[in-house]
Amino acid sequence: MPENESQPVDLLITAAVANELRPFATRLGMSGELPRLSRTEIIDCRIALLAAGIGRSSDAAFDRALRKLRPAAVLNVGVAGSLHPDRPAGTAVLVRDWRHAEPPHAVVATADIRLREAIAALLAEELVPWFEADAITVDRGLHDPDERDLLHEGSGAHIVEMEGGAWAKLAADQGIPFAALRVISDHANRPLFKYLKQEFKRDWVLNQDGSPRKARVLWALLSSGAWRRPRKDLGAMTAAGQDWAAAFEGLGNSAEALTRRWPEIASVVHEEEVGETRH
Repeated sequence: MPENESQPVDLLITAAVANELRPFATRLGMSGELPRLSRTEIIDCRIALLAAGIGRSSDAAFDRALRKLRPAAVLNVGVAGSLHPDRPAGTAVLVRDWRHAEPPHAVVATADIRLREAIAALLAEELVPWFEADAITVDRGLHDPDERDLLHEGSGAHIVEMEGGAWAKLAADQGIPFAALRVISDHANRPLFKYLKQEFKRDWVLNQDGSPRKARVLWALLSSGAWRRPRKDLGAMTAAGQDWAAAFEGLGNSAEALTRRWPEIASVVHEEEVGETRH
């Protein structure tokens, strides 16, 4: 870790929680519990990892990190819900545009073209399946399939998440290239999770490797009264666990592919820094 904590970085990798950063941190040679903000350097590329938080409560932390670290580029990683059942859990998604959750679903922010295309090319070369799509950024969890379908039909977006649109706009306001690589973890249709009062505190219910903390999930189910519906809820929980496992496997595959190609990513980042940024 560099001695000068205020030294600018080449790339800021950011997610809502540390679990979503863990696949990248591991492959960057970082072990142990991840702090909110950590730094490393690989092949002359200075990298910072930030677990900014979930939803709108994360915006201030992300903005402070931009101003403190002055990154040449930002890569947002993590999981997301799918607005369409044709994409299985574990599928990687590169975001084009972020759209408003309310009709007419106007574009809130756009991913940097050069950075997005470079990541797409590297994933393709490493044989990691991915697709490109728009995202909806919401302020609350989405579990109603009817609401999900209306969002998809009205916006054309394929994924839903809680941070990217706001972060992309904050980065654009400071002239910092921003791209997002999300992996599908569910299809925004499992009412089981409405019983988990701390569902969006993903660090609370997940281990560092993305596996569920079974005792905490069980406690949440029992305290919510979900135990009254054992057959339905246990089936949903099993399916959810399988999808989460697939999501973190997909996130790990993406991290493996990109960390093998840091020289190319660093090259693109430095080109962005000295050239004209396109948004």
